[in-house]
Amino acid sequence: EARAESIRDIAACKEQIANAAKVYDFDGLTQAFVEAGVLGIAQSEYIAAEKIHTRMQNLHHVRGYLEQEDVKVDIDAYTNLKRQLDRLTGIRTSVALCDSAEMIGAQMKALLRSSDISAMQAMLVRAERADIKSETVEALRSRLDALQQQGPHHRALKNAAFMDDPADVRQVLDAAREAGLDRPEVWIRKDGMEVYMAAVAQLECLQRRAQEDEAIPEMCRSLQDSVDLGSMKAALDRAGARKVGGADVERLQARVDTLEMQLQMLRRLRNCLVFDQATEVERCVKAAETHGLDKPDKWLLPDGPSAVQAAQKHLETILAADSMEDRVKAEIVGKLEELRESADLLEIQQMLARAHANGVRGVVVSEMEKRVKTLKEQMALIRDLKNCLVFEESVDIQVTLDKVRGEGLSTQDGWLLEQGPQLYSRALARMIFCDKCEAIISEINAAASLCDCEGLEGLLIRAQDIGVPERKYADADALFVQLQNAEYVIGLLEQMLAEASPDPEDFKRMTNLVRQLEYLGVQSEVSDLKVASQRMVAGRSSAVWASRNDGEVMFARMVFEDFRNYSKLRDPNDWCGGHQAGGANPLARAVAMMSYQPERITEPLSQLPTAEAEKAALIVFEDIMRCMGDKPSLSSGSKELPILKAVGNSGLTDEVYLQVVKQLTNNPSASSTAAGWQLLKNMVQKAAPSRELMEFLHCWCQEFADPQAAAEHHKEMEVRKARSVGGRRKASSCMSRTTTFSSATADAKLWERTRRRTDAAMRVDQAMNRASNITEKTRKVAKEVLDIIEEFPMGQAVTTASAPKR
Repeated sequence: EARAESIRDIAACKEQIANAAKVYDFDGLTQAFVEAGVLGIAQSEYIAAEKIHTRMQNLHHVRGYLEQEDVKVDIDAYTNLKRQLDRLTGIRTSVALCDSAEMIGAQMKALLRSSDISAMQAMLVRAERADIKSETVEALRSRLDALQQQGPHHRALKNAAFMDDPADVRQVLDAAREAGLDRPEVWIRKDGMEVYMAAVAQLECLQRRAQEDEAIPEMCRSLQDSVDLGSMKAALDRAGARKVGGADVERLQARVDTLEMQLQMLRRLRNCLVFDQATEVERCVKAAETHGLDKPDKWLLPDGPSAVQAAQKHLETILAADSMEDRVKAEIVGKLEELRESADLLEIQQMLARAHANGVRGVVVSEMEKRVKTLKEQMALIRDLKNCLVFEESVDIQVTLDKVRGEGLSTQDGWLLEQGPQLYSRALARMIFCDKCEAIISEINAAASLCDCEGLEGLLIRAQDIGVPERKYADADALFVQLQNAEYVIGLLEQMLAEASPDPEDFKRMTNLVRQLEYLGVQSEVSDLKVASQRMVAGRSSAVWASRNDGEVMFARMVFEDFRNYSKLRDPNDWCGGHQAGGANPLARAVAMMSYQPERITEPLSQLPTAEAEKAALIVFEDIMRCMGDKPSLSSGSKELPILKAVGNSGLTDEVYLQVVKQLTNNPSASSTAAGWQLLKNMVQKAAPSRELMEFLHCWCQEFADPQAAAEHHKEMEVRKARSVGGRRKASSCMSRTTTFSSATADAKLWERTRRRTDAAMRVDQAMNRASNITEKTRKVAKEVLDIIEEFPMGQAVTTASAPKR
């Protein structure tokens, strides 16, 4: 009701806003808007009225409204607009004085078709003030008098349509007839005749109802001996709706109640004839006796006495048969007791069928039904457990084991079948085996995806040892065999270097491929790693050493710790600047090329664009030797100045850095080393090397800034490689697969591995010697140089101007 009232209030408020906007009632709109806000009406629902309200506050818009033709004939709208105009201009102008006789006449003619009494009264007052006398005025006055006379009758006739007393309605109609309002042409109001006819219809309806009410008691008397329950209820419903009472109605209501009770009892007596249990039939017979219906004269229904007799006879028949059934039931119960511990599902089901057929009930039957259900469920679980013994996916086995655990059969106590616990244990063992297989297959696939030949070989051996089906790791096994082919490994490494993918996993793959080449006794091509060196620094916004990718950092250290991988470095095998130092060993030649030498070089270390640049590089090397004290100098000026000037030359920057690194590597003189590090520090403050050489210089400086850690790193890597080779040899003897090599190939690979182990030992020795020979002062300067390098802006090409100022 509150919601309905709220809806009515909202509708009334909207109607008030519409009416006020129609007649330009500024105050009415203001008040209506306030009520709309209280009722929570959205502003969008009366946006047009609000627009009119806003414009009425503007003098120009108000005058525009007054000039409209429809406003001139609407007295209310015209009056409201004139009032608002007076309010805006501050001038009180009489509406009557502003109105012309012609305008008033037009408005009065418009009201001759209206029924608005208040508007007509106001217009007559205006006409009187303007001293207007005409036929229109008289006609309007006559219409007003007629409307005022018909008004009370109109309201009374409208109310009569809702009256319940015929006398009241008749009185209203008589008054209307006396006023002559029973003819359509007399009415001025449009709905006058409709209201009159509605009152007449209401009177006729009330008269018909009165006649019908007088017939209800006679109808009730006529149904006193009937058994037609539907007609009797219809008569009672009619009496209740018309609020008719009396003795006849009460007697009919009592007969209806009795008939309903007897009909219900008759249905119960008929239904009990299909019961086999004496208790149900006996309960129905006693209920009939309680109501006295065992006597025929008490029945109102003709079929009642015969139904009572049939129920009594059926009860006697059931009681006679119960004594024989009791013996059969006792026999069935005894056999069910014997089958309490049996697992013979068929025999138990047969006995339960006999029990159900003979109506045997009780605890034994319930328990045996539960046992049958349990046996069926456990047999289904037995089939699932047997299937688990051939499954290869642990997920499939886990589903069955969860079902078994859900039934509480994870222990031997809950099983009714002897083979249940054994099959459960075997399925559990099978799942553990499948878990191991899946785990090792996952590890095999991970190792294969990273081309980790060392880890893959051990995992393949483990897979064979525990009996993993070979088809599950056939692809990984084929990859392992391919990785034993050096040409395949080199091709794969070249492909990855050509793709230059930024994927972190690719760096781990390239690292593993390089290690596999070392294991196979094949040295990876320096040109390949030179390509890797160039591509790792190309397009980067940060230094490689600052990468958060462990695989990238590992591969970068493998590339940048060896200056042979610098793309512009000359081939150590062809470089003759050191008079063939290092002999026939390529690694020794490379070490000698980038190690200290007391004599001048005859060829630049890097590839330079012009012959003039190569001559300048040779001169710079002699300047470096003078600056470090390895060659006497006759000049008293700054020895570093020509070197720093050469560093500022973009064509010689990397060559000068390489020469200083060469003279600082394995330098036997402490004074020369100190002077060289000071020179290097001044150089990095002057100009930075290229992005690529920056990575090599950073890796090289780290070994001097923390030589002990660098030595331990080299030693750890070589020990790991040695363990890897030994582990693989031992594993290879256990593998079922065989690989055939020619005797010459095997000898060549053995020689190459021996040579590489010698080279590795030499690298470890050099690192250990460096760690023991570096002074604290040199370590400190190296750390300062490293700090300066790490402050270089790496997001752009490094130039002389971009070097940090110290």
